[in-house]
Amino acid sequence: MIVLLILGVILIGGFIAWEGYCKFPLMPLRIWRDKNFSLVNIVVLLGFMPFTSSNFWLSLYMQNVLKYSPLSVAVHLLPQCIAGVLVNVVAALILHKVNNRLLAGVGSLAYVAASLLLALMKEDSSYWAFIFPSLVLAVVGADLHFNVANVSTSVIFFPCLKLTAVDVRNVIAPTSSTVTRWRHLQYGDQSLDSSRSRYLSLHL
Repeated sequence: MIVLLILGVILIGGFIAWEGYCKFPLMPLRIWRDKNFSLVNIVVLLGFMPFTSSNFWLSLYMQNVLKYSPLSVAVHLLPQCIAGVLVNVVAALILHKVNNRLLAGVGSLAYVAASLLLALMKEDSSYWAFIFPSLVLAVVGADLHFNVANVSTSVIFFPCLKLTAVDVRNVIAPTSSTVTRWRHLQYGDQSLDSSRSRYLSLHL
């Protein structure tokens, strides 16, 4: 896994170097000179890391600690999908009426609150007091940041660079997910080995 991660970093570095060298780059490096564009992408990158990783850890927690079935886990995570649809509808209605910095701030606070709820949760904590609001707040942060980033990117650049900037921004979220999933795979292998060891010790 670590070899693939290092290889990915090398390839990204090579891509950036080539984009700065070639005459007609896919991603002109000058788009990063705009501080607003750079900042909004950093915010999306950092925000999507806890957002994408929380479901992984919650799934493990519900199955290994609370002993929920896979179907029950899916049902308990369903509120996040419903909340995501509702948040996007609300965002579409207010995005052109409310200051985008305010919406980004609300999204950031929602991320912090969601992470704190999961960090302070104990084994016997109520689902409705901790997990449920955390799921809702996490998707509030993700969708507000996503919508604000889309609008900001579309108004920052001239038409000739808008599509490129939007494409770059659309790569940021999957990139953060990839980094966190690499760690998840490491933990998943360790968890599987631990479960096998416990099973063998009990049945042999």
